[in-house]
Amino acid sequence: DMIVLRDQDGFAEQMLAVSVHLAPILAFFDGRKTLVEIASQLKTPDGSEIDPERLIDIVKMLSDNHLLENELFFERRAEVLKQYKDAPIRRMTMVGGGFPDSPADFSEYIKTMLNVPESDKFAREIPTETGKIRGLMLPHIDFHRGYETYGRGYSALKKAVAEVQDKNLLIGIIGVAHSGASAPYVATDKNFETPLGTVETDKHAIHVLRQHLGDTPFYDEWVHKNEHSVEIQVVALAEIFKECNFTVLPLLAGNLDLAVNGNGTPKNNDVVEKFIDTLQRVEDSHDGPVLWIASVDFAHIGPRFGDSQSVNESTCHRIKEADFKSLESVRSVNAESWWLSLMGNDNNPRRVCGLSATYLVLRLMQKSRGYIIDYDQAVDPSGDQMVTFASAVFTSR
Repeated sequence: DMIVLRDQDGFAEQMLAVSVHLAPILAFFDGRKTLVEIASQLKTPDGSEIDPERLIDIVKMLSDNHLLENELFFERRAEVLKQYKDAPIRRMTMVGGGFPDSPADFSEYIKTMLNVPESDKFAREIPTETGKIRGLMLPHIDFHRGYETYGRGYSALKKAVAEVQDKNLLIGIIGVAHSGASAPYVATDKNFETPLGTVETDKHAIHVLRQHLGDTPFYDEWVHKNEHSVEIQVVALAEIFKECNFTVLPLLAGNLDLAVNGNGTPKNNDVVEKFIDTLQRVEDSHDGPVLWIASVDFAHIGPRFGDSQSVNESTCHRIKEADFKSLESVRSVNAESWWLSLMGNDNNPRRVCGLSATYLVLRLMQKSRGYIIDYDQAVDPSGDQMVTFASAVFTSR
């Protein structure tokens, strides 16, 4: 058995597999103990003391792989951040593993996705209003597991494609900063690489952000480097809107719960309100239609995410019931009830990673109607993990 060490921020170039017997030793590498102090708390199988010199090989192994927080790591981190800052575009990270890299194969992949059959597990809600589509909720799980839910959600855009054919479409995508961020939101002004070419980030929208929020949205811009929740939407949109003139505004939501006092919601927090007001200014000042997308997943359940019990049929049923209660807030476009349905007094027990991003989009979708297009659960056969997700569409009243 091995333990794999992986840097989710991407500063370490590769994963490192180590023996499980090394884990108790690595637990002492917390930055507060010297090698002598660590060695004094360890024993060999025969009970004798360990020479601190024997730990140097472990230190070197971690350091050489940029997995030890030391000067070498910070040099590597600065190098990677500079490379991203100086790069003209944001490179794909999921290509080959998350979707085909060949333009022809990728186009066919998305076209097939858009024609998935109706679900036999969920009855699609068909918009009864004639209003235009203002936004979408879509998963950001890998295409393989969320293929049908993506397809059913994206298929709602077929009508929109014809409506924006000759217009300047702006698509604001709010994903999830899985690696964390110091601010509640993170923007990037980089254009995005896709299998079908480069998708441009809207320069006017970026100007509005800087004008009203300064550099705050860009402090942690590097988080976009390896974050998939915006990328997975951009690549699909490159095919869906390939005959249209469109740009994107890539955004990642951090932890809005840090902006909440007590058991309330982020509403009336000055930082959050100013951000939402700025996004509204972006929409109001754009010369053309604007579409907002919440790129979010729902529950993360099972031992893989820290639960003691494996996922079983009863778990799936319980989580589905809880998810559907939260989806009522999406249907009614009620950001505050969405927040409270997840946080309440339990602090998001289902680990819904899309908590903050969905809240922001629901705030932007005021005066809209929500329709749930699809819901599904990706359950690992081993029972180790389950991720749930949904697609929804928002139309103007």
